[in-house]
Formats: sequence, structure tokens, C-alpha cells
Amino acid sequence: MDILVFGLIVLQVIGESAGQCVDLDPTACSQQSSMCQDTTLATMVCPKYCGLCGCNRDIEILIQDSKRRNAPPIIKQYLKDLVNRMEIGPTANKIGVALYDNNPHNAIDLSNTYTKFQLISAINNITFTLGTNSVDKEDVISFLHERIEEHHVGDRFGYPNVFIFLYDHTVKASTIFGRSAELASRSHGSDPDRIETKNVIVINAGVANSASPFTNLATDSNHVIHVSNIHDLHSTLPKLLNLICQ
Repeated sequence: MDILVFGLIVLQVIGESAGQCVDLDPTACSQQSSMCQDTTLATMVCPKYCGLCGCNRDIEILIQDSKRRNAPPIIKQYLKDLVNRMEIGPTANKIGVALYDNNPHNAIDLSNTYTKFQLISAINNITFTLGTNSVDKEDVISFLHERIEEHHVGDRFGYPNVFIFLYDHTVKASTIFGRSAELASRSHGSDPDRIETKNVIVINAGVANSASPFTNLATDSNHVIHVSNIHDLHSTLPKLLNLICQ
């Protein structure tokens, strides 16, 4: 056995015995994201960065349902690749998917109790309407509050919420309307910490982050991911998995 690999295994065992899940070199992990493609190295060297620490979340993914006709298969594969790298189940991660334009609607309800296989099947069956390029930001925010913030329709007590926005601007400029709603602008009665601990990730495809209608909703600038084209989505998986577990 290679001495370096042996040393890494020893360090991993020590970390696990202490109940920790940490990267051996966080800076190197962020600079060498391709390491996440190697399951062995990812587990031993960069488990936190590669999203392998076993964090469990309620995750709502909102995807723009634009007129781009070649986007659905790319987005579906991206979602399946994400699911394949996570634990899925009633006591693990749960994922809901919604499509939005000027009328947000569920594609996969967060209340599901799917296994990983069932969730991947549900992703394959998502129907994109390819209707408009109009985005009502206020309706999207209201939809989130109704679906995941108010302790119903699958939102689990004790499981942190993660919001992921996918905004595709690579075909035609989207028309944005509705007030500039904010996730932090609403009160939730006896549970005010639901908003305080929010984890909001924004993925912008084909548009500068400053031009996206959802960039200002992200937790911070590190939670905004930019790709020049929808075809490059797969490259964002390592960082996305890392952000989900923060």
C-alpha cells in the first residue's frame, strides 16, 4: 500500500473516532474539485467539501421553466447526478423540485418519502412546459414560504432547510416582474430562527450574477454559483454539495 494513502487512512480513522468529518486540507480541496470524482480520495481527503459528511437537509430546488427546449434533459441529468451523491430517505435528505416562470408549481413534492431509486424515477418524469421566459419573483418567494417555511407539506422539524435557485438566462432575456421580495422579510411566529438559519444557493447560467433576479437572495456571495452555459451545470456539483452541508 502506498505510504501516503496509508497515512490518509490512519488520519481518516482518527477523525472518525473523534466523531469528526473534516477535510485534511480545505484549501487544496477547493482548488482541486476534480478530486470529488474519485470516491476513495473524496472520502479520505475531502469528505466535507465533496458533500460526504452525511448531513441531512430538507432541500427545495426551484428551476426556471424557460423556452429552452434542450435544457430539460440536461437539468434532469444534473438532478440525478446530485441525488446519486447523497443519502435519500425519510430520515436522510429529502428533495422537492418546483418549476417556475410566472406561475411556480410543484414537480416533486417535498412531502414524498422516496428512496433514491424512486426519486430518480420521479426526476425522469418531470414535465417541462417550456411556456414563457417571464419570471414573477414575488410569486416564487411566496411559493417557497408556503411550501417549506411553514412546517407543512413535508418540511421536517429539526432538519435545516436549503433553497436552491437555478436561473437560466442563456437563450433569451427573461422578463422579471413582481416586487423585490426577500426571504428574510417574513415572520414565522414561534419559530423565528427558520429564516435566521436559512441556506440559500443561487446558480446562474449564462448571466452575470449581478443581473440575476435571485442573486441577492443568496446567503452570501459564496453561495452564488455562475456557469456560462447550461451545459456546464455538472461542473458545479462539488461546490453545490459542499454548500448544502454548510
